[in-house]
Amino acid sequence: MFSDARLKTAIKKLITATNGVEIVEFEYKNDPIHRKFVGVIAQQVRKIVPESVRYDKATGFLMVDYSRVFS
Repeated sequence: MFSDARLKTAIKKLITATNGVEIVEFEYKNDPIHRKFVGVIAQQVRKIVPESVRYDKATGFLMVDYSRVFS
C-alpha cells in the first residue's frame, strides 16, 4: 500500500516510535466505507529514515518499506 499523505485523510497521531517516526490512524481518501488504518506517513518518514521510502514512478506517490523503518 502507498503511504503518501496525499492519499490519506482523517489523520490522527497515535504515538511516536523510539526512532521519532509517528504512528498514525487514517483513512484512505478513495475508500467508500471509511475504514480506519494504522501506519505511517511517507513524507514524515522520509525526514527520519529516508532509505525506507520509495517513489513509485507510475503513480507519483510515495511508499514505505516498514521493515526498514523499524529495524
